[in-house]
Amino acid sequence: MQSKRLFFLLNFDKQFSRQIQTIEYLSSLKTPISINDLSIKIGCSMPTMRSDINALNNELPNTVQIEAQGKDGYVLRAPDGISMPSIIMDLAKETDVFRIIDSLFNNQVYTFDEMVSELFINPCTLRNILAHINSIIKHFNISISTSPVTFIGSETDIRLFFYKFYYDFNDYYTVDPEFNKNYNAYISIISDSKESITPRIHVSHFRATLWIMIIRQRIQAKLYVELDDAFKHQIMANEDFECFKQSFTAAFASSFYIYKPPLDDIIWAYVALLHCISYSEPSRNLFTDDKYEYVLHRCVSQDLIDRVNDFLALEFDMETVKSPYLDKMRAYLINLSMLTNLSPQFQSLSVTTRLFVTESLNEYYMIWMKNLYSKEGQALFPIICRDDIALALAMLYYSVLSNLRKHDIRILFCFQGGVGYDDFLVQQTRSMIPQNVVPFYVFDQIITEDIFKKTNADLVVVNYDSPEFNNLSTRVIHFSYIPTMSEWSTLSNIILSLSTTDKYA
Repeated sequence: MQSKRLFFLLNFDKQFSRQIQTIEYLSSLKTPISINDLSIKIGCSMPTMRSDINALNNELPNTVQIEAQGKDGYVLRAPDGISMPSIIMDLAKETDVFRIIDSLFNNQVYTFDEMVSELFINPCTLRNILAHINSIIKHFNISISTSPVTFIGSETDIRLFFYKFYYDFNDYYTVDPEFNKNYNAYISIISDSKESITPRIHVSHFRATLWIMIIRQRIQAKLYVELDDAFKHQIMANEDFECFKQSFTAAFASSFYIYKPPLDDIIWAYVALLHCISYSEPSRNLFTDDKYEYVLHRCVSQDLIDRVNDFLALEFDMETVKSPYLDKMRAYLINLSMLTNLSPQFQSLSVTTRLFVTESLNEYYMIWMKNLYSKEGQALFPIICRDDIALALAMLYYSVLSNLRKHDIRILFCFQGGVGYDDFLVQQTRSMIPQNVVPFYVFDQIITEDIFKKTNADLVVVNYDSPEFNNLSTRVIHFSYIPTMSEWSTLSNIILSLSTTDKYA
């Protein structure tokens, strides 16, 4: 699954690919494996395998090593609870592909010859790397030129590529090495942006932060978007837009000394907030009694709402269609219609999510794939990524059915994920944890010690990295972005251990 992330599709280094396969395979084993069997599994000679392992051990942290067990073979040693996907993504940052993409994001403009010198590679190798990258990013409707080495394509599609590229690293520091310095600024911008919209929308803090980082970087580099006039007027007519514009402009001026950002970029940021919507239950029971929404209702025509309801009526009776049970599915389709005005690329999901949902919810996926081919489905809006929309609907459908089908360890879960995936994790968690567990879920808040104390949680479980997790006075369990059965098993054992202490007897 790890090798299907966007970065690994872009990767051109065969040795690095073998090393990642080696780590993934060894981490799945509980006993040593012979060099012969390992080389056969990876698809290389035994001398090459030994060379790869030696090189890999030099690059891995001291706490994570591939150890030789004599005639028994090799085994991967790592501390309990360490995230191997995070280790792998750290290794990825040392590759030529990452350095090329990251330099373009940071607006470091190189000629072809300058890039050759910067990477210490020969021109033929760089030419081959760029050709391979272009073969992948053509699906984003963009490309990289060689004179100078820069992106070609619409600014919206370039921003979406950066979002999906950095999203797979699942942290903040990869995008902004000075994240600690800018931490409060990001919080302020996101908070002010949400406060300017009434009723408040339910936003994923992780996704919103990542988008703010990208928007800030592109505006600072004077790389602006251009929007259709009719669409601009539609958004500017929204009552909340003027408040958002003032808030956005003031926040960027005070935090990053970016004065008077272009109107098109402000409108773009306003609409891009819809890409940050978390289709999960707002955590108002913990922090506030405010009502949250999943959609900017004042932007929505009754005609679109009717088309969406007609589409949902293919699977639900009209009473259910008009009930709050379908608010998430309805909002997702309405928001996607709006985002498609920026670019149809907003309809696409990550490769990892695509594979995971296809395997886990294939029956639901087939239902919605069929519905999208119906006349009601084709009347929604221009659909480019039909497969991905069907997969997103499958996850949301799973959540709806879970809600319709109507102890004592307190666990605070803090997840992040794309469309429908964060709420899918909520439903999956409920099916995986014992009945004596009282779960709390947080998506749109930063996990602080105060929030932890409000829940009186015995444990915190997260699937991404953030600095505030280091300051909590309790144990924090780090799941992979897509939790493995091994991680669920580890959590079950921890719950069992907590349950048998005197406190919970």
